Amino acid sequence: MEFKVCKNLEYVRGYLKYGHGEVIVNAESEEEALAIAEEAFENDSYNVEVDDYEIEDCGNFYGEAYIN
Repeated sequence: MEFKVCKNLEYVRGYLKYGHGEVIVNAESEEEALAIAEEAFENDSYNVEVDDYEIEDCGNFYGEAYIN
């Protein structure tokens, strides 16, 4: 078996470089989906996804490791 094991860091310092807004819509066509999405973007009803970042430094691990 394979496990994903995590442990918290005291801090992470760096930069968010690029990102995009993302919405999931139900529509009958691509044109309708784009129109609904544009309205969501105008009304701040979207999720932000980070596409690229740079980590300059991070702190020490603390606490117990856990399975995620």
